[in-house]
Amino acid sequence: MFVIGSILQAASYGIPQMTIGRFIVGLGIGQASMVAPVYIVEMSPARLRGRMVVIDNLALNCGQCIGIALSIAFQHTTHGWRYSVGLGAAPALLLLGLCLFIPETPRYLIMKDKLDTAAKVISKIYPKATQQEVSDKVQLIRLQLFEDLGHKQMSTKQSFKLLYFDRGNLRALIVGCGIVAINQFAGTNAFLYYAPILFSLVGFDDPLTVSIVVSGTNFLFGFIPLKFVDTFGRRRMLLWTMWIVPLSLCVGAVAMSYIPIGSDLVLEDKRTTWAGVLVLVCVIVFVMGFSSGLGPAIWQVNELFALEVRSFAAMMGVCTCWGSNLIVSSTYLSMMKGITPAGTFGFYSALMGVAYVCVYLFYPEVSGMTLEEIKLVFKDGFGIKRSEKYLGREKEREKRRISMLLKPSGIRSNWSTSDHRVCSRG
Repeated sequence: MFVIGSILQAASYGIPQMTIGRFIVGLGIGQASMVAPVYIVEMSPARLRGRMVVIDNLALNCGQCIGIALSIAFQHTTHGWRYSVGLGAAPALLLLGLCLFIPETPRYLIMKDKLDTAAKVISKIYPKATQQEVSDKVQLIRLQLFEDLGHKQMSTKQSFKLLYFDRGNLRALIVGCGIVAINQFAGTNAFLYYAPILFSLVGFDDPLTVSIVVSGTNFLFGFIPLKFVDTFGRRRMLLWTMWIVPLSLCVGAVAMSYIPIGSDLVLEDKRTTWAGVLVLVCVIVFVMGFSSGLGPAIWQVNELFALEVRSFAAMMGVCTCWGSNLIVSSTYLSMMKGITPAGTFGFYSALMGVAYVCVYLFYPEVSGMTLEEIKLVFKDGFGIKRSEKYLGREKEREKRRISMLLKPSGIRSNWSTSDHRVCSRG
């Protein structure tokens, strides 16, 4: 779909063909944004799962930077836009070739009763694990999978009922889709989509070049969660970085009020003023805070969903993502005309202030937990206290494990603490 859509766009000589090309690429994006994070979540060891998902987010940010760089490179070339959209087929062809070499996830294989194949994949994920440890892991996942399914494959209707009528699954869905909606309603994509327009409004002569600064910041600060998301924790990363988003938008709203912008979004004074520079700084700081916490969180929500409803819940998350994106992108310019650019910045600032409170009240910490353990977090509530107790116990276990390793008879384990404990329990 990426290849066909890119070629159709590059060969367009009218709006209908370009629209069809964009539509086909959109179908590819919709599927990829659901399948890729789920695949990564199910393939990753618990102790590395957060970082693996962050790498996916970094790849997206890198692709955005490359896309803008290509637009800048071809902006003065005859039919340069054709090269910009047509080159999208190249990475898609590379991905298609690489897909021939990746295996199915162990949990999917176990669901299809292909236990031997699942064991081979798990042995690749944990190359130093013994045969007994691999067998224990297979049996643990199998027991957890069929605890609710009763050894029967579920229909779409059954998945729907289990997702919405099981309170634990519904709580996980509310949290997951809530984080996805917050991610989109922060307005970051609107900044990226309309960066040339926004920066021309504040007085910059080459807004397309300035916009790559925003994309570059988004990419570079994405390395912060790569370092800390599994050790510092998802919840704390969000709470420690999300406050930057409403604060920077609030300052940007004040700066915008000093820029003479007409009701038709035309800059009345073409000079770049201190207010214009401050808006640029606020946007960069906003992106710094966003990419350090809230940015990758959108792709980590799939770990919250129980296996028996994960694909269905992931679909709902993707629908929430692109539905919210549609609302923001289609109303952004209208809001800037209707309530002024300063009012638009202020609106999103207030929205993110409310979002911060919601994350504090409802988003649990699941770092280091296996996917089977995460299901238990939402059993009796939104899991804030339960996850804190879990982390407290894990710290004590880690201290004891380290003290045992320091003894001459200590035995080093190839599993993460949670993997080994749950596998033994299973």
